[in-house]
Amino acid sequence: MPPILALFLTIGFVVFLFRRDFAENPNVTRALWIPLLWVLIIGSRYVSEWLGNFGISAGAISLEEGSPIDALVFFSLIASAGYVLNRRQVNLSVVLRENRWLAIFFIYGFFAILWSDFPFVAFKRWVKIIGHPLMVLIVLTEPDPQEALRR
Repeated sequence: MPPILALFLTIGFVVFLFRRDFAENPNVTRALWIPLLWVLIIGSRYVSEWLGNFGISAGAISLEEGSPIDALVFFSLIASAGYVLNRRQVNLSVVLRENRWLAIFFIYGFFAILWSDFPFVAFKRWVKIIGHPLMVLIVLTEPDPQEALRR
């Protein structure tokens, strides 16, 4: 089987299962698509790499600078997560106060930008890392977090 066909069949099957799960249980919201997309992108290849496999140029891609398409996709997902958490009235200062070690990690990562050889690149990667706990918060703030985690 050609790899591209296998890719499309797998993605189609995952989307089918995810849509079927939503139809069965109304205790989860459509906001779970945001962490799903995040995990699929982080767990495989970035969007620019997938586009490159299909012969679509994704602009200048370098290890230090990254791709503008990837930056746009990650920014969109982080902004969407921020919007969802804002609508759910999640107070991030309370979350950081309750999770002191997570706050210390982010503060250390921020200060590590200062001694980096590439501070702008380090800052962009630090912003991308902020997306991980935001995705977790989307799952944990669902009406039924245990069901959301199972899905």
